[in-house]
Amino acid sequence: MIDQNKMSITKIPILRYMVLLMVLVGTIFQSFISYVNSESDWLVIFKNILITISVQSIFCCIIYLIKESFNRFFNKNKSSWIRYPLEFILSCAICFYILVLSMFLLHRNVNSFSDFLGNSGFRLHLSINIVAIIFIYAIASILNLYQLIVEKSAHAEQLQHRFAQVRLLALKNQVNPHFLFNSLSVLTSLVHVNAAASEKFIVQLAKAYRYILEQKDTELVTLKVELDFLDAYFYLLSIRFENKIQLIKNIKISPEEWSIPPLTLQMLVENAVKHNKMSSSKPLVITLNSYTDSLQVINNINNREEEVISTGLGLENIKKRLVFLTNKEISVLKTTKEFSVNIPLIKTK
Repeated sequence: MIDQNKMSITKIPILRYMVLLMVLVGTIFQSFISYVNSESDWLVIFKNILITISVQSIFCCIIYLIKESFNRFFNKNKSSWIRYPLEFILSCAICFYILVLSMFLLHRNVNSFSDFLGNSGFRLHLSINIVAIIFIYAIASILNLYQLIVEKSAHAEQLQHRFAQVRLLALKNQVNPHFLFNSLSVLTSLVHVNAAASEKFIVQLAKAYRYILEQKDTELVTLKVELDFLDAYFYLLSIRFENKIQLIKNIKISPEEWSIPPLTLQMLVENAVKHNKMSSSKPLVITLNSYTDSLQVINNINNREEEVISTGLGLENIKKRLVFLTNKEISVLKTTKEFSVNIPLIKTK
């Protein structure tokens, strides 16, 4: 569902903009030079303009290719601090040698290459084009930076869009009509048998759904708050399944110091109940083990005889929320006897 709603990131035609800009700049610049030199031969002026535009267009292509190559390389290697000096020096060096070679080939009437380099007219032309190289590189860098800003902005908007969808999906999964129906059915039976137990059941049910409503717009809750909610939720399950389900908590860290997306543990427990059968002789045992910066949820596997259709949305929802908030992924391990999920915890600020 999320992939179908991906936002498109507009690519800026950097090379096209560079060439068009340099054609305009080159035309104005060469016309100005011709005016200063009082040139009246329009054919010569036109020729000079074409040469200037051609040389600067070649520079644009060279600098663009160098920047694209460096973009690909430094996207994989994070040492970007050295990128800009390197690509600038490389751009100047390649453009300089192409300029010298092209101008020498166009002036074959000179006696030697050293005489050609010593010509004052050539040195002026060379200086002007070196300034042009710096200008083109600056324009390319500005356009490249603008493209990067556009992409980052679009990517951030895309992440917000995805997270909004994930939270919407989480909200839909939170108020599970099937669970509510089962809870009310249990309550109906309990009222006629044990008034005190039914009163406690109502209190825990209200506590569970109050937590669901209060946390629907919250990104993180402390592990302690989530564990308190899990106790209320698990009490409802224990009344429903009696002694067929067990919860073991081995929490050796301070739950106030760590946070977790709300309803993460509830979804994992609900999945365990959904996919496994249980009995008094073979109860469903769900164990919570804490580590330095993660929490492991393990349940024994006792598959139901009838096939349970799984959409995988609950686990996928947890994965996407954690990746968005921590850039860390949960690890899932399934054996013939156990199913375990390791959830990264977030340090409470």
